[in-house]
Amino acid sequence: MTGESVNLGIRYEDEVIIVNTINGEFYQLQTTLLPVSPLYCSGIGKLFLRCDDKYLEYYFSELPARTMNTITDFSTIKEHQRKILNSGISIDNEEYEYGLSCYAVPIYNKKRN
Repeated sequence: MTGESVNLGIRYEDEVIIVNTINGEFYQLQTTLLPVSPLYCSGIGKLFLRCDDKYLEYYFSELPARTMNTITDFSTIKEHQRKILNSGISIDNEEYEYGLSCYAVPIYNKKRN
């Protein structure tokens, strides 16, 4: 309905693996995404960064910025996590690649308690 691409991803260690993609309409801006991306700079990946602060501090201690918008510090990701918890949406605002934004939502297993 939106004409945008849709990706389904799962976590594998400190990365997101894209397991399925529905391609959107052809736009002038094209990107070549690998099927694997780091957790910290992708909309899907940041959904998986809901873990204890000690691990997050370690994880964010030495991350390279992919763009000038990439979140690479602990205090900023904590604020971003609060926004994700309040809205249910994770946003990648040109953090992985310039010109590319992503809105991600989790899919829950209804059988899980």
